Amino acid sequence: HKRLSSLMLFYIIIITINNKQKKITGEKEIINSHTVLGGNVLKERIEKYLSEIIQIQNQHHCEKAIVLGGGDLISGNIHAEIKRSNNLNVIEQIITVSEYISNFLAELSTIFKTVSFLSVSGNHSRIEKYKDSIKEERLDDIVEWYLKANLSRFSNIEFDNYINADATIKIFEVYEKSYILIHGDYDDNNNGLILQKLANRPITAIFSGHYHHNEVVTKNEIKFIMSGSFIGTDNFTIQKRIVAHPEQLITILDKNGVCCYYDIDLL
Repeated sequence: HKRLSSLMLFYIIIITINNKQKKITGEKEIINSHTVLGGNVLKERIEKYLSEIIQIQNQHHCEKAIVLGGGDLISGNIHAEIKRSNNLNVIEQIITVSEYISNFLAELSTIFKTVSFLSVSGNHSRIEKYKDSIKEERLDDIVEWYLKANLSRFSNIEFDNYINADATIKIFEVYEKSYILIHGDYDDNNNGLILQKLANRPITAIFSGHYHHNEVVTKNEIKFIMSGSFIGTDNFTIQKRIVAHPEQLITILDKNGVCCYYDIDLL
């Protein structure tokens, strides 16, 4: 474990892609009145995200970027509906998503003095159905393994700067304050004190994904900072009565904790 510290740190919560109806390549397809996938849509949204990051960096002049992979990078064939909706098989997804994120981190390494990456696995990256799955066995881990190998030549891109409290809970520190990264499938914003107890230390903020929209809530003096997805509204969010744009949330931390955050609309 290495402590992450600098004058001001730039936190990026990224790639919390919902995989129920993911379409990375092929012809553009209208999934519903709010969502268009396929073609170059994901690539275009990543490029727009990078543009927004550069603007924020020009304002804050942060030395370090910490990229948090919020889970569900890969859509496993965990039941028939998802298997039908995946336009790439699992192997193709791993290759494509790994390349996208690798290129994204490489671009960030030209903007920031140091880039650190950590991720947590999501519920859709299981290999088997929920009742048969092993908690520690998720396809997201293959993506991080690839990133470490492919980006090893970059001296300013770091990995493994966290404490593994559990396969579903990553702890990282900035200015001697502790933060947690979770996916969100096991937790909601009422679980702050439980997660703090599991981490065995005071927690300043908890970062998560899972629900496809940006949200910041403070409960029991712990901030929950939830980042959206590159897809936005899909059948999952419609069933939960959540209308979400494709969006991400960027948070700036300083020595006092959360300094500010930015909602990034990717449409």
